[in-house]
Amino acid sequence: MDALSITKAITKAVLITMVLAVIGFSLLLAPEIDGTQVAFALIKGFLTLGFGWIFLLILSDTIVKTIAASAMEARASRKDGGFIYHFLKPELNEVMDEAPAPKKKPQAAA
Repeated sequence: MDALSITKAITKAVLITMVLAVIGFSLLLAPEIDGTQVAFALIKGFLTLGFGWIFLLILSDTIVKTIAASAMEARASRKDGGFIYHFLKPELNEVMDEAPAPKKKPQAAA
């Protein structure tokens, strides 16, 4: 299980949504949109990015590790399916060998 990459992917997706929501709502609720309002909205977005990254990384890491521990404790298999499928290592008989690269057809001379 590669918990770090799963955690980073979840954090990045949620954080992008949060930053765009903060900037969008700041501009939506502004009485008049001018340069200062846009600057304040961007500052709020960057603050959300900074503080949110730490908070969401800790939160999603905890969630991912909890799900993985629960799957291992239940001795779940990948064949059972469900959300835990992504957190379990594949069995030896599941891993397929790489297919040979397709051969290129020789081009006929025109």
